[in-house]
Amino acid sequence: MSAGQRAIIARMATGMTKSALSARLGVAARTLTRWEESGVPAENRAAFAELAGLVPSFFEVDPEDESRAVEAVDCNYRSLVRTPAADRRRCEGFASIVNIVVDAIDDLVPGVLPPSRIPSVYVDGESTERSSGESPRQAAARLREMLGLGLEPIENMVELLESLGVVVVVIPSMFAATIDALSFWKSRRPVVLLNHEKKDPYRTRFDAGHELGHLWLGHGRETRVESDERPRRTPDRAIEGQANAFSGALLVPPAAWALKAPRSTSPYRYLALRDDYGVSAAALLYQAKEVGRLTAKQHTSAMIRYSRLKWRSGEPPSGRPHERPSLLGRAVRTVLREYRWSLGDFARHVGVPEKQLRLIGGLEGSDRTGADVLRFPSARVARPSGSADTSSAGPIADLDILFGG
Repeated sequence: MSAGQRAIIARMATGMTKSALSARLGVAARTLTRWEESGVPAENRAAFAELAGLVPSFFEVDPEDESRAVEAVDCNYRSLVRTPAADRRRCEGFASIVNIVVDAIDDLVPGVLPPSRIPSVYVDGESTERSSGESPRQAAARLREMLGLGLEPIENMVELLESLGVVVVVIPSMFAATIDALSFWKSRRPVVLLNHEKKDPYRTRFDAGHELGHLWLGHGRETRVESDERPRRTPDRAIEGQANAFSGALLVPPAAWALKAPRSTSPYRYLALRDDYGVSAAALLYQAKEVGRLTAKQHTSAMIRYSRLKWRSGEPPSGRPHERPSLLGRAVRTVLREYRWSLGDFARHVGVPEKQLRLIGGLEGSDRTGADVLRFPSARVARPSGSADTSSAGPIADLDILFGG
């Protein structure tokens, strides 16, 4: 990751606002902003590292980590219309940590993460375009056939992505207000980040299908944001439309929906069918138009009624829970068992803050207290290089709580 991303991540690890951190460091807030663009000067690293619970060497850019850093050009964003550039950079810093952690797991315990079953569009690390001549809906139908789904609803989209070798991570709450979802395939395997705070479970499932569409359809780098000069650019409409079409056909198979969709413009009729396919009423209305159960004029009329109900900002809740990822957490637990490490040991080996590993697991930002973390005696026989021996003092946090599953 870049020197600026490391400064951003360090500020995240302190849990402080920029003004509070600048006061503790004795520098102006604009100085912190400059560090988040170009990196922390050597003379300031020790003080910053102490506040963030890091070692000063964290701020030194490792060429190998640099090659694994996730940048804007690597990402398919769900939307960037309301996303400040600072939030996007922070999210890319977090995505870089995910990528580095995933690569480390592959190195430490080869085979613990399943191989990707998504056709790769990368040759020697470079993006290429792959076109099979299929439409997005045909591609979704072929994937359904490959998985033996027939016309049945998909019970759990996150499990489906993980079964395809996609690493799924929940977007941390600190920038969940502005980041909808994103996917990237920077190195060995694809990764999808989903928002559990901003959206209801139905829309999150559609986002999961949308990001899978980007990966499966082989959308390359030229379709993504290319520089900080246009941080609020809306993603390419045609590319986003293809990913939406893929997701819609994957979640709501046209052949089944053509027989089941109501010939009605009442949003309430579709609201009652959300759980049948696990998508929003708005998505079901759109798919009804796509399969010919509603005309374009009827669909417009239905969406006007939908807007008058103020459902565009959120449909009535149903109590359906979000689908939680578990693949990465299981892999981390395997690494810790194999090497008899604590989570802190693994964080030091990988070279990222332990707090960021907790963020990957979704613990940070929750209302859980320390009392919810189970403790076990520490016992280690192998240690990360360069770490001190703390085997008599360091407790091992219960990873089921940290990572779920």
